[in-house]
Amino acid sequence: MNFLDGVLLAAFALAVWDGARRGLAPYLAEFAAFVLSLAVAFAVFGPVAIFATHFLGVPASAAAVGVFLLALALAHGLAWPALHRWTRALEGHLPRRLARLGFVPALATALVAGTVLVAALAALPGQSQMRTLVAGSALGSRLAKAAAPLPMSTLLGHQQMGQVILSGRSGEDEDAFYRLTFPAGLTLSADSAAENRMLAQINVVRQRNGLRPLVMDKQLREVARGHSRDMYQRDYFSHVTPDGMTAFDRLQAAGVHFLAAGENIAFAPEVDSAEESLLASPEHRANILAPDYVRVGIGVIQAPGYEEMFTQEFADTG
Repeated sequence: MNFLDGVLLAAFALAVWDGARRGLAPYLAEFAAFVLSLAVAFAVFGPVAIFATHFLGVPASAAAVGVFLLALALAHGLAWPALHRWTRALEGHLPRRLARLGFVPALATALVAGTVLVAALAALPGQSQMRTLVAGSALGSRLAKAAAPLPMSTLLGHQQMGQVILSGRSGEDEDAFYRLTFPAGLTLSADSAAENRMLAQINVVRQRNGLRPLVMDKQLREVARGHSRDMYQRDYFSHVTPDGMTAFDRLQAAGVHFLAAGENIAFAPEVDSAEESLLASPEHRANILAPDYVRVGIGVIQAPGYEEMFTQEFADTG
């Protein structure tokens, strides 16, 4: 146990005392309104923040937090009066002994608020001390585990929405390594529809530039999916894995034969924004329009509440 445990226990004890004092109806309404407003805020902040970033020029992290807080306040303000009237009416029909159980929803409200707070502390960018504090807390670590499905890292700016980093060509950024933070136990799955859509977009651009279309190669696609999945599972974004494997190492380990090869990676909300950003980068575009390449593997991995991880593996006939 540490300082965070003391703060949480004090907050829970205060909530129990206040709930017993104020009664059942006020805290039933508060609990329902708070949970509902949190659900609304988490549901809408991503799409609305992306709109604010792309069309209004608002910085991604500020847009996400601002939209979340605004949605939370608006939803709570709309829900609480109606819920309070309903719980007041309900309380009139309850036995007196049940009306004294206000500490139950009060404690539930405090637990939900504490879980969100702990998840936010653990996800704050650049605050390793906060993550250490949460990890060393008996209560905090359990609440953080319960909060794993919440997209707190996206909300607080670990993942910049719509941002594409790095290129697949040789150059000064080839070995750049970006540390990301994802919760453990994310459900990861391949987005084959996104992969096919991205292939179609690549080939439209190639044909417009007088180049033959690329063919989706199953072997390259498995390498690409594997790298996208590995970046999620090991919390990084780079062409080079934490144990030093490059794109060429991964291709060779998979038995892919090639004379020339290249890799593009991106982390973006969806295919259109990813491909648009890739084409806007000279290094990425050079891979997409390289005349030597005849096959490609596109691996798109998705996780609920997060943007998608894209890897494109290009190769010649080998």
